[in-house]
Amino acid sequence: MGTMHEARLHKQLTDGEALCTLCLHDSHAAESGRGACGARYIIGGVGIGGPVAK
Repeated sequence: MGTMHEARLHKQLTDGEALCTLCLHDSHAAESGRGACGARYIIGGVGIGGPVAK
């Protein structure tokens, strides 16, 4: 598994939630949750991602 890093395409919201803008779903995800496409998950209100292509 590759290293994880803070995702670029997200906005921090209140209460540990984040808005992921990676895809067209513009998902609101809660702490430890994922958006509609599942590419990002939320830790401490920050969108986290890893390498998606090898």
